[in-house]
Parts: sequence; structure tokens; C-alpha cells
Amino acid sequence: MKTIAIANHEGRCAKTTTALNVAVTLANTGSRALAVDLDPQGNLSASLGVDLQELEETRHTSHQLMLDERGDFSSYLVGVRPQLSDIFIKRSFFCLLRARRRISVASPRPDLMTDTLQ
Repeated sequence: MKTIAIANHEGRCAKTTTALNVAVTLANTGSRALAVDLDPQGNLSASLGVDLQELEETRHTSHQLMLDERGDFSSYLVGVRPQLSDIFIKRSFFCLLRARRRISVASPRPDLMTDTLQ
């Protein structure tokens, strides 16, 4: 398994577009891809066809997963568009600042997401 991270503090530098294109290309070439959407706006999720209204209602998001003591990763995955059946996405949520505060109190470790995804 290989991990590709796309991160930059700058805004409007094509992080979401790059992540989307990498995930779609991997899926189209026969690989499975897990796209983790940590953007509070959920643009990667929306680009892959995730219903953001449902996302807000279910609250099964990347941020909730990091706080979930059960760590049941599978309940947070969403398959996307049928033609992209090899892409799964971890959804983001709009209350990022509140989640960040709760996460820093619950576990000040910078590797919390890495530990959760393993």
C-alpha cells in the first residue's frame, strides 16, 4: 500500500483538484483509492458525488472518526459514483474548528488521523 498526501497551507493552489485527479486516475487504472477529505467545505466529497446534506445529518465524518473511541473505520466509508467504484472517501464536516478543539483536548498527538486509519 502506498500513501500519497496532498497538503499545503496556501489556499487556491489546486489541492482538491489534484487529490480528485489522483484518486480517479488510480481507480481508472485498476487500483483502489481512499480519499480522505479534511476540508471543512467538503469539496472533494462533493466532487465525488457525496450528498453533503446527508453528511451533515449523519455526522460520520473524518473528524468524528478521530474522536470515535470504537474506531469502527468501515462505518465512515462512502462508496462514490458507480463508475468510480474503487474510490472510497472519508467525509469531512463543516464544524472543523469545533472538531479541532475537541481533538486537541482528546488527544494532542499530531498522528491521530494516521493511527485512526491504520
